[in-house]
Amino acid sequence: MFDKEANTTGSYRIKGNSNVQGTGNQVSGSGDCEQQLAIALKEIEGLKREVELYKEMVALLKK
Repeated sequence: MFDKEANTTGSYRIKGNSNVQGTGNQVSGSGDCEQQLAIALKEIEGLKREVELYKEMVALLKK
């Protein structure tokens, strides 16, 4: 997910109250990053299912 060779500095906002700041290969933040990642992955999976349902609906409407 993260490029280990990246040489960037920045702040990133994660949904909720957590702020993650990174410099190069180090990432530190308030909150549990693994928990935030798990929540984001579940949300992505739900959105993927929703997209598939919309695709099926479009296909039915085209008939």
